[in-house]
Amino acid sequence: MSISLQFPLEVGPQGFLQFSDDQTSDAIDQNLKFMMLTVPGTFFEYPDFGVNIQQYLFEFGNPNTEEAAKANILSQARRFLPYLTILSTDIRFEEMAMGITIEYRIDQTAEVQFFELTTTSLT
Repeated sequence: MSISLQFPLEVGPQGFLQFSDDQTSDAIDQNLKFMMLTVPGTFFEYPDFGVNIQQYLFEFGNPNTEEAAKANILSQARRFLPYLTILSTDIRFEEMAMGITIEYRIDQTAEVQFFELTTTSLT
C-alpha cells in the first residue's frame, strides 16, 4: 500500500505511479518537502496544511523565529503526517539561505531517517 504518489506525475499501466512499500522513506521525504514548502490555504480541503517555511527566511538571527518555525513543523507533522514522529529539528540560517534537517522515526518500522531541505531567496 502506497502512502504517496510520485511527483512529477506520470501515468503507468495501472494509473499514476506511486512509491512502492520499500520506498517508504522516499515517500515520506517527498511528503515532508510538500508540507514544508506549501503555503497554508493552497489546498481547499485542507486550508491549514503547510508550513510555508520560506516565510522565515528573512527573519534569521531571531531566536523566536527559529522556535516558531520548529513549532510549526512539529504541529503540521503531527496533524498531517501521523505515520511518523519528529525526533529533532535543526534550522540553520546562512546568507540568503536556510537549511533544515529533520530527524524522524517511521512509526510502523521504528526506522530513523533524516530529511534535509535548503531553501533560498530564489527557491
